[in-house]
Amino acid sequence: MNPRDTHKHIADKFLAEGDYVRAIEALSKVNVVSDSVSDRIQETLDRLKKLAAREIATGRWTVAEGIFDVVREHGKLLTPAAREECELLVRELNRCRKEEQNNGLLQAAIKLAAQGMHREAREVCFHAMLGCDDAHLAGRMRRLLMGLRDPAGHLLYGFDCPLEVRQFCRAESGATIGFVLPGEHFVRGGYARVSLPGAGARILLLDVPSDWTSFSEISFWAQRVGGEGAAFTFGVGDSQDFFFFEAALSETRWTQVKLPLGLFEQQGAPGWDRVAHASLASADQLPIELHLDEVRLVEKPA
Repeated sequence: MNPRDTHKHIADKFLAEGDYVRAIEALSKVNVVSDSVSDRIQETLDRLKKLAAREIATGRWTVAEGIFDVVREHGKLLTPAAREECELLVRELNRCRKEEQNNGLLQAAIKLAAQGMHREAREVCFHAMLGCDDAHLAGRMRRLLMGLRDPAGHLLYGFDCPLEVRQFCRAESGATIGFVLPGEHFVRGGYARVSLPGAGARILLLDVPSDWTSFSEISFWAQRVGGEGAAFTFGVGDSQDFFFFEAALSETRWTQVKLPLGLFEQQGAPGWDRVAHASLASADQLPIELHLDEVRLVEKPA
């Protein structure tokens, strides 16, 4: 295999694995750019651009900045329209950084977290999120909360502001999910009110880790508040291939539900290292309404 074909083969491998940065680096080493190579380059750069936009929305701004550095390095390969779109995204990222620097509560939470004062950082971040009307900034605050160490496990969802629910949750087949900020609650922050009117209705929890191989358990707090149903299914994977756990919730008080990942059944050919989303679906013909909070992943024992 000649060097040019070797680089193309390597690029295809990286594309299949979703490593678009290394794919574009391999494609840039192909000396003779044919139409097929050019198409692959444009496809890869387009995927990188979309990936960067997603990282901005989810608060992973440092990752987005690294992606833009790669895209700019190969800017001569971009079409004029794609180059302009990337510049718009970079300007939006710069705006987000300025908003972050000007937000006193967020800066205080970041400093507390850096000092290891995670409980205090969490309290400050709750207040910052509730007063936030910028979707990207709310995503950044959520990312900070997710990174705070807690004996209960790695936080996926705290449902701590309306923007978090709107940005990172989806309701399907008649289900609804909304934000609730109570006057009294056993943990600070808000929670979600979920309505599942019948079998198949579900909510999707987006922006979860893609690799769950280092975790042993998923846990969350739930409270049944209405409806005659009780059975639900917690799913992990994608729309076609997923792991699932069937359970029931009859308690009308807040209850911590713990689901060992090793006891999940599977549909299709899912993998714990390629998770697209988690889901909570009704497994009952009768409607069920519940409150949901503090969805966490627990690490495997060292």
